[in-house]
Formats: sequence, structure tokens, C-alpha cells
Amino acid sequence: MNDTVRVEKLDQVTLVTLDRRAARNAVDAPTARALYDAFLAFEQDAG
Repeated sequence: MNDTVRVEKLDQVTLVTLDRRAARNAVDAPTARALYDAFLAFEQDAG
């Protein structure tokens, strides 16, 4: 992940946080990739 996308696991809950305050949370290519990777990891763990 990168600094703008954070993933936290809290028991059976996964929290994905997008933090690009300076860009008003706009999604650029690196952020889109980080979100994609976060959701892939989430999907694999959901098993």
C-alpha cells in the first residue's frame, strides 16, 4: 500500500481508508492501484 490508502483489520472488519486531504481525496493512478491492491487482498482474505 501507499501512505494515502491504509488498511486496518479489526476482528472480522477490514477498514480501507483513503487519505488524500490535499487533493480532496481525488483518485490518481497510484491511488487507484493502491485501492485495487487493497481490495484484492481483502477479497483473498474473505474466504
